[in-house]
Amino acid sequence: MILAFRVRPPFYWLLAGNDGKLVQSGVAASLEELPAEKKIEQRIGILPGDWVTIHQLDLPVKNKKLLEQAIPNALEPDLASDIAELHFVLLRWVKGKSATVAVFARDVVQSALDRCNEAGLAPDSLTPEYFLLPLKQPGSATLALSPDGGVLIRNGPDSGFLLDASALDLWVADLAETGAILHPVSEQIAGMIPPQVGVSVEVWPIGDVPADWMKRQPLNKLANVLPPEYQDRRRQGAGKWPWLMLAASVLLWLGIDLVEYIHLDRTNARINRQMERVFHQMFPDVKRIELGKIRFQAKSEIGKRMGGAEDSGYFTLLDAVAKAARGSRATIQSIDYRKGEMVLYVKLPDYALAERLKQRFDQDRRVQVELIPSGSGDNQVTARYKLRLAS
Repeated sequence: MILAFRVRPPFYWLLAGNDGKLVQSGVAASLEELPAEKKIEQRIGILPGDWVTIHQLDLPVKNKKLLEQAIPNALEPDLASDIAELHFVLLRWVKGKSATVAVFARDVVQSALDRCNEAGLAPDSLTPEYFLLPLKQPGSATLALSPDGGVLIRNGPDSGFLLDASALDLWVADLAETGAILHPVSEQIAGMIPPQVGVSVEVWPIGDVPADWMKRQPLNKLANVLPPEYQDRRRQGAGKWPWLMLAASVLLWLGIDLVEYIHLDRTNARINRQMERVFHQMFPDVKRIELGKIRFQAKSEIGKRMGGAEDSGYFTLLDAVAKAARGSRATIQSIDYRKGEMVLYVKLPDYALAERLKQRFDQDRRVQVELIPSGSGDNQVTARYKLRLAS
């Protein structure tokens, strides 16, 4: 069985079979009162529409790891919050062309997850509320009222948003002459949509509540915005006790005292906490610490305070690449970084665009760049760029 539930009041819930087809629904007074059947194998947390924003990016990147590193910097100009305070989850990626990304605040979702965990309802996945709305046809948008007020809008397989009702007329005005087709789920919402040339409004009376919407799409096909790090924790937690039993057996077989093993593990955790505390004392303005890179971070911060480069170079150069490549029609094939120098191999339609990309790099005062044309073929130019921090 699959249980989907809203993480904020009203706590409506949807119960489906493993095939995703809805079998039961209801509204609970609290998370603790949600169905707790033993046969529930998957839990989906439904996030209010105003918690998650969906962004479409054109990023000519073919390496997924590089893409994920570039996404926060590419979106930063469009975001009101510090990127260190946000989660970025890749929903869809067309290699070398575009990416669809879900963005939401770390602290808000963490608080909701903690509350779910307290109620014994740790979700296996999360989905924004507007993704519960079905799409009647490609290129159309479905509109429904949100339980919190406002209008839920789903306008693509991986896109949607929550819109304040007072801004509905402005959104519709932006669709003028586009041939857009809007499907409000009730006459009430249809009456809120102002007439607009080139915009069709066709009522689709499928019901006003999620239980009605989910009769038209399977519950197990909803987009998942749970960050990979939380998914990893869930998997680790699910297998915790079997692995502890195995570890105990191995340790006893080796003649190692399990108590000593636990003591060492706790000592390691204590040292990690001390490292974090010392780092915070040294650099109180740095909010985010990654234990695996704490020595690099410390070196970076010391360098900054001594008037040196902002970091060892890698992240600054990577940020420069992300900003210069955005919208440039460049396809990044590979990146190599050694001893403070980054070598970038890029494919472009012609030499003029290769030179134009270099000019973009030149506008970034943090870096120095050298363009080395490497050859052409298949109506493409391969260019090599050498980047280093400006002296």
